[in-house]
Amino acid sequence: MSVCNITTRLRHGTLPLLERLFITDALRDALIAQAARAYPEECCGLIEGVREGEICRALALHATRNVASNPRVNFEIDPQIHFQLARA
Repeated sequence: MSVCNITTRLRHGTLPLLERLFITDALRDALIAQAARAYPEECCGLIEGVREGEICRALALHATRNVASNPRVNFEIDPQIHFQLARA
């Protein structure tokens, strides 16, 4: 298993675009609930999953605190937390 670190790797051009991200209804509902709790600020977290060709299958969500200087407009995950989750 690995964290589907899509945002960072896309930004640096090391990950081809995914055509599909499969997520269970339970994980989708948890993601929506997390976003609702964070509102009006941006919601942060990582989606853990497995890559199967052009598809990533979500297995878990890892909510993180938004450490951006302006969390109503931007989002930023603490780099140390990001690193810890990616290595887990």
